[in-house]
Amino acid sequence: MTPSLPIEQIDAILCEDNRTVLLIGYTSDPDEDLVQSFELPIAIDEAHFLHKEWEEAARPDEWRLLCG
Repeated sequence: MTPSLPIEQIDAILCEDNRTVLLIGYTSDPDEDLVQSFELPIAIDEAHFLHKEWEEAARPDEWRLLCG
């Protein structure tokens, strides 16, 4: 899904399984916040999780609407 509004901020979160990266994209409309995820081949430690690199790895066509 291509967002109808520009994404103003992206947060990268390492999930509890340490193998899933969740990206949340925020727009100016809270009803249009977006999400995408990546599965990692191996678990990583939070200390080695590079938030900024994952935020930059967001795929423009892979966003899905975050249902609240």
